[in-house]
Amino acid sequence: MTEWGSARDRSPNGSGEQSGAANSAFTAGESTSLHERKMRIRKEGVEIRTLDAWQQHAPPAAKRHWKRDRSALCMAGAWLAEAPPVAVRELLASHGDIGPLRYDDLVAEPECKIKFDRYGGPRQADIAFVANDHRGAVAVTVEGKADEPFDSYVGDVLANAVDRALDAPSNGVRRVEMLAASLLPTRAAGSEPRKLPPLRQVRYQLITAVAGTLAYARDAGANRAVLVVEEFVTRATKDHLHARNQRDLERFIARLTSGRYSVLPPGRLIGPIRVPGAPLFPSPPALYLGKVTYNIRQGRGPGAGSS
Repeated sequence: MTEWGSARDRSPNGSGEQSGAANSAFTAGESTSLHERKMRIRKEGVEIRTLDAWQQHAPPAAKRHWKRDRSALCMAGAWLAEAPPVAVRELLASHGDIGPLRYDDLVAEPECKIKFDRYGGPRQADIAFVANDHRGAVAVTVEGKADEPFDSYVGDVLANAVDRALDAPSNGVRRVEMLAASLLPTRAAGSEPRKLPPLRQVRYQLITAVAGTLAYARDAGANRAVLVVEEFVTRATKDHLHARNQRDLERFIARLTSGRYSVLPPGRLIGPIRVPGAPLFPSPPALYLGKVTYNIRQGRGPGAGSS
């Protein structure tokens, strides 16, 4: 097995803060079986123990992300080393509403497809699992990122949907309307409405990620839903793009919470966040968001660039 990461550098958003256990080392085998883990990784009945098996049975939607220094391969290496990774476990333990969680005999599903409405395709979470504490079930979905953006801005998504509708019937505009009504309070609901970002400036993937997380919790009967962003800083990524993603994430959080939160502290969950719910989620669970960052620019092994 090969040690492939140690995050001791400053965070890419310039805060200088570190992500707790995100500064731990990862280990993972390229093609060999790993030690027994409390949580198993399984896709469609197949247990995944190697990178080869992960690529075969749970390849990323964007094949370009399955290469060294990009998000899919980095994430697979982290979760094969230990599931959940220490940084994710510590993030989930950072909030008094959650835990202590039990991970024994749990199963995590990579590339988990989650249907949240009838207007389009499912959300594909990079990995998802359900854990339990004394309060009940906690549903967790994880979005892995290197420095690629959180998809397009909603303004561009709407413009593209209108273009499609000119050629053939499309539910694109209706989907955005339903998502916005179900997840985002109106700008007028904030204490300083003019400071809240308009919908057109919000990244669409963050909206669908929250929708998928709530739907996953609903389907699992969980009373809490957690969306985790797992960021990888590598030799192939650029700090200004990491900073852009952090700004987009915090812009979305400000709109989602009517300005209650405008900063996402590294390694700590925020919440509970109460979304409007209807029409897509009539009785939504409490929502929590968090982010962990791994700096593996000096690391080696699966996902990290070699010397």
